[in-house]
Amino acid sequence: MAWFRRKKEGKEVADGSVHRERITLSHRDRVLITVFGIGALVIIALVLSVLNARAVTPLQGCGRILLSAQRDACYVQLANSTDNASVCSLVGTEQQRSACAVGVAMKENNVSACYEAGMTQADAASCAAETAQSSGSFSACLELNNDTYKSSCIYGLEQKYSFADASYCNDIPNSAESSYCQNTYYYNKALNSLNATYCSMLPNTPNGTPLYVLMQVQAMNASSTGSLSYLEANPLATLNATDSAMCYYQLAARTGNPQLCVYTSGALNSLCLSESRAQISANYTNMTITPASVASSCRLAGLNGTLLDMCENYLFLSVATSRHNETYCSYITNASIEATCASAATNSST
Repeated sequence: MAWFRRKKEGKEVADGSVHRERITLSHRDRVLITVFGIGALVIIALVLSVLNARAVTPLQGCGRILLSAQRDACYVQLANSTDNASVCSLVGTEQQRSACAVGVAMKENNVSACYEAGMTQADAASCAAETAQSSGSFSACLELNNDTYKSSCIYGLEQKYSFADASYCNDIPNSAESSYCQNTYYYNKALNSLNATYCSMLPNTPNGTPLYVLMQVQAMNASSTGSLSYLEANPLATLNATDSAMCYYQLAARTGNPQLCVYTSGALNSLCLSESRAQISANYTNMTITPASVASSCRLAGLNGTLLDMCENYLFLSVATSRHNETYCSYITNASIEATCASAATNSST
């Protein structure tokens, strides 16, 4: 090399052989070699570092975090930012893994995301049901592979949409909820359309749909329609009336048509006749309606106790609504019904 010089190529000895001397380097040469060697190693290290940095993906970056809590948080953030639920499967704790999957699934309204997160079957089904319910999509409910969650999902959406469409009721695996869904649909259809034909489509046998189930949607509309509402459920439930009879009773009381009461019996028939006739009277604004006249009308129907009180309270509700006069609400003895009456009287006047 040019950095050093050999002193001699060699010299002959007595036997004619050539003796080669060892090459020696100057101090300067040794320093230069050392410097250049270290420099080469640094350059190689830098190149490898850059190449290695470029090869690290966000997923690998999360995996290199030593502390588990921070590492899991990184995976959750990555799963949500990339909408990739499979990343959730890398989260260490089951609770956070489930939360991660639910977050991605609900963000994308994607039920299948719940099954990509490595959760237990039960957690995945729960996640999927919650996502389907949140999305408001019946088709998403149908994707659920757990009958319990599928039933509650479809029924929940039917309830959310006021049972306006019974087409998905048959898709509910739970037979009781499927029946409740269809019966509530016909019950509401009858009262909303004032068409008694729908009452005939309801079962006329004991132990049918629980009264609170039938009346749940009507309760939401009571303040705007002045209808007999969910507030009646407790006393009426003691009568053990059939779904069909309860429907005819409600329709008779609302329309003032006592002829529909023929489809009822017992105490419900008495209540039906009293309220439907009072509804007719309430339509004539020149008739005087007083607590005494209302009480007399309800007693003539043979009512007493809780049913008598209910009859009087709802007759005043009907009168207040028909005459758009909130004054009649003051005669009501039940605070909840009085509040409904005030709202109904006000809304009916607009």
